[in-house]
Amino acid sequence: MAERKKKPAAVSPQEPRAQSRKPKVVTKKVAENSNIGLPTSDIQNNSDVQNKSEIEHPKSEIPKMEVHHHPEVEKKGIKEYLLEGLMIFIAVFMGFIAENVREGIVEKHRAHEYMKEMVANLQFDAARCVNNINSNLVTIKGLDSLRDELKKGAVAWDAKTLYYLAAKYGVNTPQVFHANFDQSAITELRSSGSLRLIDEKTVESIADYYDRQLVAIGTRTPDDQATQLNKTGNEFFDWKYLEFTLNDKFWKNGPEIIKEEFTSTPVLLKSNKADLEKLYNAICIFEVRLRNYNWILFRTSNNAKALINSINKAYPPNND
Repeated sequence: MAERKKKPAAVSPQEPRAQSRKPKVVTKKVAENSNIGLPTSDIQNNSDVQNKSEIEHPKSEIPKMEVHHHPEVEKKGIKEYLLEGLMIFIAVFMGFIAENVREGIVEKHRAHEYMKEMVANLQFDAARCVNNINSNLVTIKGLDSLRDELKKGAVAWDAKTLYYLAAKYGVNTPQVFHANFDQSAITELRSSGSLRLIDEKTVESIADYYDRQLVAIGTRTPDDQATQLNKTGNEFFDWKYLEFTLNDKFWKNGPEIIKEEFTSTPVLLKSNKADLEKLYNAICIFEVRLRNYNWILFRTSNNAKALINSINKAYPPNND
């Protein structure tokens, strides 16, 4: 009997599925790769490039900005606009007032400083006038003595006394002590245009003092009379008896002229009555003009003091 052929072992229906599951996955990947049209090696390379790109250029973590819509603004009425305009006007106006106040304070301080300097000038003027008055009075007193000696005549006068008085009180070189006034403050006020800072009444007083009184005193000096007396005196007094005034010892000691310097009895160049009257008249004319000049100095000194009081009243020195 023929040997029975062995039937092949029956395959469990689950085994082919288990065996065919892995190839299907590979097939699927191959299929997917084949759909791209690239070989598997190229796909691996592309995957590496993609991973590298993600490392070098990471995705931005900044969230997307949300767009906010502005709410609708309520329209202003004309009253609101007028109120805003009024507030701006008030702010500008107050700033203008503050600036004017500040400028006023600065100008007031400057005015006080100018007046303080002017008071110092006036004090100098007053003191200088008094000093010159006293010096001129000494000259006037000496000229009085010289005139009294001349009145005695050639028989009774003392020639040494005549020469002494003539030399001491300046017959040959008449002495006039002029007042020099300090005008630095008024000059600065005018050059800088700062007179506008001073009140009108004070400006009028200042102008009267500097423009009228000081100008007038400059025209009342006895300089012309002094020159005439010098010429006349040189016709009578011989300088050879006055040589001692030219040595160093005389000027080192003062200079002070004393009678003892005349070692010999001096003689006048002219001694007749008519000529002596000419000398006497020249002395009188100079003395009168010098006395008048002294009176002007005295009045100017008082006017300077009065102006000081007026300025101090308008601009108190302790309130600057």
